[in-house]
Amino acid sequence: MTKYSAIICSTIFPMILLLSACKQEEQIPAFLSVDAISVTSNYASQGTAAHNIKDAWIYIDGQVQGVYELPARFPVLEEGNHTVTIAAGIFENGISATRTKYPYYNFYDTLINFVAGQTLALPSPIPVKYFDGQTYTWYEDFEGTGFTFASIPSSDAQLVIENTDVFEGLHSSKFILTGDDPVFSGQMQDGYSITTQNATFLELNFKAEQPFAVGMTVISGASSKNVYVATVNKSDSWNKIYIDLSKVVNENQSSANVFRIYIYAALEAGRSQSVIYLDNLKLLHN
Repeated sequence: MTKYSAIICSTIFPMILLLSACKQEEQIPAFLSVDAISVTSNYASQGTAAHNIKDAWIYIDGQVQGVYELPARFPVLEEGNHTVTIAAGIFENGISATRTKYPYYNFYDTLINFVAGQTLALPSPIPVKYFDGQTYTWYEDFEGTGFTFASIPSSDAQLVIENTDVFEGLHSSKFILTGDDPVFSGQMQDGYSITTQNATFLELNFKAEQPFAVGMTVISGASSKNVYVATVNKSDSWNKIYIDLSKVVNENQSSANVFRIYIYAALEAGRSQSVIYLDNLKLLHN
């Protein structure tokens, strides 16, 4: 063996042994499985329990573990008993790039004994509910009579009650855009004063052959303005969206007397007709 060979051997062999030792010491993770999250509600004060929860936000002993699209199975580098907290995640304004915890669903807590190499499955679905004491400010499910959301007088298309294609219950609502009636404008019949700086959300079930817009009418004394918030994309089946109204409320709070939800749609180019269904309009804020 040459002098240089001896030097190479004396350098490389210890490194190989060190790497081998490091490899042997790699921690084997446990795995956590979360399939789905469900919601329960008190219909009288909180409205429908229908949801569109997309993600599980996972915390272990109060520290963020990660955000996982459901269903999920993921590694956890913990052993023994630890507190796992799960928060329900949504797409804010229906946009997958704006994933967020929904501020009005409570958390699920459980104690889990993590064992290396084992997969621990949580209950499916994991139950959450609206926070205790949380009630809607406004709710329209189009059941009964005296509806609180309707077409405005200048609207071409009119909002009508639907009893065939309904989301839940006996009725939903719909409007039909055509060449003769190309524009729909609908609004809450009453305005609401919102004085909180906390989150303000509109929940909405819908089915739509084309996109439509949602916003808020800001009323200050005798003057008013419409502020666009989000576009709701078409959906061939009943869907749910959570629309964040917080920015509009917070930016106009000092001058506004009341706020109203509005929905607007104009017949899409190239279409002869579009039908849009609405149900369970729910305004929430603290």
